[in-house]
Amino acid sequence: MNRFLDRGRVGWFGVLVGLTMAATAQADSFDSVASMAAQKGWNVSAEAWLLDDSAPLAQLQPSAMMIPASVSKLYVATTMLDHFGPRYRFSTQLLATGPVKDGVLQGNLILDGSGDPALSTRDGWALVQSLQASGVHRVAGQVLVSEWRYGDEPCLTVDRCRARDSSKNAYDARLSAAGLDYGTWCVQITPAQVGEPARVSACDGMPLPPYEGQIVTVSGADKSRFSVQRVTRAGKDILQLSGQLAQGTSAQRIYRASSSPAGQSLVTLQQLLGQSGIRVAQGGRVTQAMPPLSAQPIAHVESMPLQAELMDMLAYSNNFMADSMTMALSPSFPASLEKGCNVIQQLVATVPDHGPLVLRSGSGLTPENRTSAHGLVALLRAFYQKPALFPALVGSMNTPKTGTTYFIQQASEPFASHAVIKTGTLDSPVPVRAISGYFRTAQGRWGAFAVLLNGRSAQTELNWSLALPAITADVNKMIQAH
Repeated sequence: MNRFLDRGRVGWFGVLVGLTMAATAQADSFDSVASMAAQKGWNVSAEAWLLDDSAPLAQLQPSAMMIPASVSKLYVATTMLDHFGPRYRFSTQLLATGPVKDGVLQGNLILDGSGDPALSTRDGWALVQSLQASGVHRVAGQVLVSEWRYGDEPCLTVDRCRARDSSKNAYDARLSAAGLDYGTWCVQITPAQVGEPARVSACDGMPLPPYEGQIVTVSGADKSRFSVQRVTRAGKDILQLSGQLAQGTSAQRIYRASSSPAGQSLVTLQQLLGQSGIRVAQGGRVTQAMPPLSAQPIAHVESMPLQAELMDMLAYSNNFMADSMTMALSPSFPASLEKGCNVIQQLVATVPDHGPLVLRSGSGLTPENRTSAHGLVALLRAFYQKPALFPALVGSMNTPKTGTTYFIQQASEPFASHAVIKTGTLDSPVPVRAISGYFRTAQGRWGAFAVLLNGRSAQTELNWSLALPAITADVNKMIQAH
């Protein structure tokens, strides 16, 4: 003890230490979550750690197995980074089954789907421009879109099964190794004069599928209420339009899952070839056959680095991307969600003290998925110990303040700017709200947390307006106390 401290000062010092320890202990809890869960009837699993400590900060039924919804995507992101590395790029090729003579490709032109989850119409345009630059102006055979790497992946969720016939959403897009634009059609709807049909146009050079019906332009004093549904008749996708759009409203971009992503890619490729003046003699079709080994690359395009694709997958919670990445992990072809999930399970088996994991899809669309807050935090803790990969994972995640959804942007400080997160939402068979990620404390220390909330029945009141304030109240205290 310093001899210049007298007994009174020592006494006050002891009181201050005791108060600080008590405040810290009080801060390190999930009391707000526990109170709200008890009031509303939620099942909960929650845990938080400081990553340089050997014991958890706070726990609330941490090992309880819960439906994680889209928080499942953290398992995809970590496994993709571990398996491929942050700089990995998918490569998509156009193949020729015959030689080019006097500008005529003497055979078929094949789009060889690589499973790139972010392949776009812009990439298709780059491929066609490369083909044109090579001197090709006519294809004597067919245009083929080959999805042999994935084959015909069965729909494992009710939503994706229904999307074979119709869809009013984009999240239920079906999977394909040769899908463009996340397996969705895009239509832009712009107000016209009052009483006239709103203008319908394509988005950024994408094909505009046939549509029927109309959306009427109404006065700016009226509310916009409209519907866009994709239906499929005789193998052809059609958009059904109805409702009204208020004048003065900005152009609305609407995305709807296609019935066949590979079929959509074929339509897109044929349109791009036509726009480039490249004629095709014998039409086109989708195939699940592997291209012949004699086929030669004639054009190729590379994806963004994996880390950039993960940023979009996590920020927009893109189910098509997440499950395409899951399938890309398959050790053999044809790939499948089951094979990819097995690879994820193998990685998780190496994570110390993770505990059980049930994974049927990387997207989290399958309500059979199960994990615990303890398992998620164990995964994040293990990745923190990978100095070559941890920055890429953190850089792929969003702070609430820069999030892409309105509800998460409403998070309070310091959580809003001191955490990077992934959220998950499901409403069937029971409501699910889940969140997990990293946080930085006031003293600059790293932490990891997970809160999984499941309703006890389909009628349980569980939404983000109730869940988020409780979660942020608890995590904010941890951030401020350390």
